[in-house]
Amino acid sequence: MKSLRRLPRLVFVCGNFDSPIYIRFLPAMLRHSTSAQTHKKLKLKNGPKVIIRDLVDSELTDVYSLIQLPEVFDKGFGLETYPDEANFKKKMTLADKYVLEEDVNQNIIAYIILHKSRFNRGVRNADALIIVRPECMSPDVLETCLSLATSLARAARFRGLYVDTFASNTEVMKAVRGIPGFSEVAQLPSWTLDHSDVTSIIFYKELDIRTQCFQCCI
Repeated sequence: MKSLRRLPRLVFVCGNFDSPIYIRFLPAMLRHSTSAQTHKKLKLKNGPKVIIRDLVDSELTDVYSLIQLPEVFDKGFGLETYPDEANFKKKMTLADKYVLEEDVNQNIIAYIILHKSRFNRGVRNADALIIVRPECMSPDVLETCLSLATSLARAARFRGLYVDTFASNTEVMKAVRGIPGFSEVAQLPSWTLDHSDVTSIIFYKELDIRTQCFQCCI
């Protein structure tokens, strides 16, 4: 087992918040439990106070139900990605899973899931699964989720981060392309819920993990 003293404990996040904040980072081996660990309370520039916390396993059913909604599914999930809930939960077993929710009423805004990428390219990369509730979708929320995903992946010692979406999802495409460091690396064929052909665009960002306190200005 790695010494915990060698693992990063803090993530410094700049981005779509009122001021720079620190998120307490717990090593992955300590994060998987039945109770949610709150990492930090934040204040969005154009929104409510929110918290980022661990996702508990019982919430995975809600995540799977959410990605089956046509307004979510047809913006980035191919029919072959998660054929059923059991397959989805199995793939999420070793992932680092987070929830972005309102602090006061606990309304969930988005889910952020990081797991070891199937596109390794010889180094340890992460795939980011970012699922925003349709009623919460906005440029501010997208920027916040991408900022958090980048910082959490860096803190978990991943060397790179993959994000993919459908070419038809112009809102997410614009958000990712507006962040320094992300570059388009591949295009893959996929199919929407009504079996229409669509292109999936894959972006990649190399992460600098040389320091213990990570700054992410996007």
